[in-house]
Amino acid sequence: GLYFSSSVNVTEESKSFGFITLTCAELLRAFSNRSEHYSVFKQGFFSNSTMNKSILLSLGLTLIVVYVPFLNPIFDTIPLGGKDWLVVGGFSLLPFVVGELFKYIYHSKIMKRHNGKQKVTG
Repeated sequence: GLYFSSSVNVTEESKSFGFITLTCAELLRAFSNRSEHYSVFKQGFFSNSTMNKSILLSLGLTLIVVYVPFLNPIFDTIPLGGKDWLVVGGFSLLPFVVGELFKYIYHSKIMKRHNGKQKVTG
């Protein structure tokens, strides 16, 4: 593949990609899921210090699992390179972006309906 080195077993690499991508995607999605109605950008991305600390801890533990050599065979992971992290980052952002777009589109429609009813009855 484009980002995979030929000397590494693709199965190990794909497991590492899957594990890290899903972990990072869920950590990012946690920011978006703080509210069903308000964008994370309106709330403040880093406004919940407890959540920020727990996400940093989770990300740190994930990096330990991937980059500490004696843990690699236990978790069946391999260290990823810089280009690999770009791919992981791109795929990890997808659920976050979709969640934020859904909130924007869904709540824009509700506000339009709500404002339309006020004008008709007012």
